[in-house]
Order: sequence, then C-alpha cells, then structure tokens
Amino acid sequence: MGCNSDYMKPSFGEVNKRKVCEHLIYVAKRYSMKSGLHQAVVDGAASIYGPSSISLRQLTAVLCNMLNNIEPERINSDLSISGIMLALWWAEHVEADNKRMEREVEIQALSKRKADALAKLTLADKEALGL
Repeated sequence: MGCNSDYMKPSFGEVNKRKVCEHLIYVAKRYSMKSGLHQAVVDGAASIYGPSSISLRQLTAVLCNMLNNIEPERINSDLSISGIMLALWWAEHVEADNKRMEREVEIQALSKRKADALAKLTLADKEALGL
C-alpha cells in the first residue's frame, strides 16, 4: 500500500480549485450548458484537494467565460445555497478583475509617460543619468 497525504489539510489554492470545480459543475447543470466538463473537473470537485492536472487559473478562466454568457440577473436571482455561493464568488471575481484591469491601465499610462519623458532627453542628458 502506497503512501498518501490524505491526513493533510488542503492549501488555500487547493480549496479554491475545488470550489471552482463545484461552481463549474453547478453552472453546467443549472444553466444546461453542454460544455463537456473534463473528468478532472468532476473528480476535482469530489476531492478535498481539487484537481491536480488543471491549474486554478485555467479553471477560473473557464468559469468566468461561462458566467459571462449568463445574464447577471439570472445568477443573482438563484436563491439555492449553491446559487448564492456562486453569486458571491462571481461578485468577488468581477471586482478583482476590475481592480486588476485598472492597475494594468495605470501601469501602461506610467510606462507611456516614462517613454515620453525619456524621448525628450538629449543624448548628453541620458549619458549623465546613466541611461
């Protein structure tokens, strides 16, 4: 009999992978999506560690894509426990996505300002600054 880690608690990432797998299965059933969920998603929802062969980023991207194709009112009006948990997850995910996109815009704007400022410098200025 081989060794295993069944006695260990799952990590934060593993817990989230399992939750996303559970949401994927729920969305596919609740909204009659014939997405042909990978067996790893089904197995991952049943494991306290989530699937080992699919990353959390990949799972989240699939769930995000599925939910983007459903009207928000339908998601938010589902009062089952799974529906409420999904709506909470979705709201948190959308907020995090919006913040990430705002940061990306800020970083791009800063990069442009830096490039514009460097373009104004003469060769002597750049040499003096060690650029």
